[in-house]
Amino acid sequence: MIWFDNFRSMPTASYYVQQLYSLNKGEQTVPLKMNGKPVAGNDDQNGLFASAVKEDSTGDLIVKVANTGDTPQELDMDFKGLKKNQGYSSVLVTTLHNDNPDAENTLDNQEIVKPVETIVNLTDNSNWNVTIPAKTFAVYRFKK
Repeated sequence: MIWFDNFRSMPTASYYVQQLYSLNKGEQTVPLKMNGKPVAGNDDQNGLFASAVKEDSTGDLIVKVANTGDTPQELDMDFKGLKKNQGYSSVLVTTLHNDNPDAENTLDNQEIVKPVETIVNLTDNSNWNVTIPAKTFAVYRFKK
């Protein structure tokens, strides 16, 4: 997951995925379904895999999604089943993606594939739509 030579070290895309999972682990599992089934790459889910957790210390809701498919996919995140007025005001979106599916970091160019963070302000606490690019791992951290 990390390559070395005598003077440098370089994290791989696999390293970043593991890092993102460790930094966004949460304490409470939150049910997450698509078409009435867990999001686990089922035939009608077009290569999507996802999980959701809640972090006790911050109250953040964390949704991790991998789009292993060859096309971008629209996600409609609906918070049915959660208590009303969750108070989420923004989403920290962290994506790991490169347009070239064969891209990989090298010791000479270590930033070919790396996480990119953006913040999106929410206007509606009950629903959020986003498009996840093909061959992308994303973490959506809904912040209070």
